Amino acid sequence: AGRARAVDLVKLAMALLVVGIHANPFADLGRIANLLTGEGIYRLAVPVFLVFNGYFLHAAITTGRGWQVVRHVLALYLIWMALYLPVYWKLLVGLESWRQGLLLALGYWHLWYLVGLAVAAAILVALRHASDRALFALAVVTWAIGVAIPWLRGLDLITFPAIFADPLSPNRNALFLCLPYAAFGLLMARRDWVAKIPNRAAGWAALAGMAAVVTESLLMARLPLGVSHDTL
Repeated sequence: AGRARAVDLVKLAMALLVVGIHANPFADLGRIANLLTGEGIYRLAVPVFLVFNGYFLHAAITTGRGWQVVRHVLALYLIWMALYLPVYWKLLVGLESWRQGLLLALGYWHLWYLVGLAVAAAILVALRHASDRALFALAVVTWAIGVAIPWLRGLDLITFPAIFADPLSPNRNALFLCLPYAAFGLLMARRDWVAKIPNRAAGWAALAGMAAVVTESLLMARLPLGVSHDTL
């Protein structure tokens, strides 16, 4: 009861895309195949998951359970960091102390998502009384920064010190990836877009977004410096 089959099916598809990002099964077919898949359409997964997170966070906030969600995500993070400890402990002991701190605070490999979501959710819960306009402005500004960073890096217009390496990415993080998309999802729930936007219009918009993601991936490959396509 209360579940949306469409959401569950999309989440399953997005989970497979996340596996595709890391396994990159079509990489051996050449650069174009990689740009269309591993560095292209598969990159939809993380933003889509974040939109869902923000959308369902709205219900938790309105019922006074916003901080409970934040604690739940943090608990999941601690559980998964403990489960992955046999995998990364050798890496951990070989790092400088400040890098050890970063890894433990920001997560091993893909576990950065849970930390990023927890921080983004905490910000949105704290701003629960903010207007839709203010939240939208915050989402657009943080999203634009996250998108601009890899483009500027690829054009060799900006550089970052050594500290901004995994797991501390300058753009794939709580502020410039998790926050904007979770905020977009929250606003979709606030404005009740599911009821207001016809399915056909939403479908065409989704197809346009998918085409834009692939196009941007191909364009970024033409930049002077290679950059990861984390924030398309």
